[in-house]
Amino acid sequence: MHIIKFAMTARLNLISIGLLTILSSSLIYASETDMSSIQLHKHSNVIANDGQNMHQHGNEIYQLIELDNKWLVDDDRQGQLKSALKYWIGTDENKLYLKSHVNRAESASADYDVSLLYSRLLSEFWDIQTGIKHVKDRNLDRSTNAAIIGVHGLAPYFFETDAYVEIASNDRISLILESSRDILLTQKLITQPFIDATVSIQDNSPYARRSGLTELNVGLQTRYELSKQVMPYIEFSYRYDKGLKSEQPSDKDTGLYGVGILFKF
Repeated sequence: MHIIKFAMTARLNLISIGLLTILSSSLIYASETDMSSIQLHKHSNVIANDGQNMHQHGNEIYQLIELDNKWLVDDDRQGQLKSALKYWIGTDENKLYLKSHVNRAESASADYDVSLLYSRLLSEFWDIQTGIKHVKDRNLDRSTNAAIIGVHGLAPYFFETDAYVEIASNDRISLILESSRDILLTQKLITQPFIDATVSIQDNSPYARRSGLTELNVGLQTRYELSKQVMPYIEFSYRYDKGLKSEQPSDKDTGLYGVGILFKF
């Protein structure tokens, strides 16, 4: 009799332990499910807030100034000073650009150009730009004004690219391409292959160049970022210039090397 009572008591205890185990597991699962729901809700709120912040962020106004000065020497050991200024201000969707270049070779007068462009976001990686450009060539004693339309953005393989059509007086139409890419050697040492090319479609001006590729500059620039604002560099490049229609074939090409410094504010 005692044995039967002992067996029944043991069986009841086992059943109780089993029920408690199942109940505990259910409570733990429910708790974890509730916590997951809370975390998911919090995550959804974070995403929603981030989206709202990004929307507000897109309406903020930014600006950037880049000032580039370099001294290059050609194959004839003639030096030339080149300066470039780029300033833009605006939002993610709309920007206003001011660009200027000044070139002065030894024993020659300086020539320069100034461009004013409006930039509008076209897609995730591209802006469409349009504006005006003034060019002063003191060596040829001429100045021209031109209308510009083109695109600015990031081409495949991360090449930052500007491509423009330039229409000036005397039926002068040119295509301009500028492209470069940063390649990180270290966190501060960066090399940049680049290409700048100008193609003349037609030109009836007194100092017209022959049609086709009129200017080509291709090279490699390696800079060291002392900071995000100050970046000295060395540069090696090759330059080709096509002669004027009014002259005998006078195409010129030369190698260039030198040093420079880039400021960003």
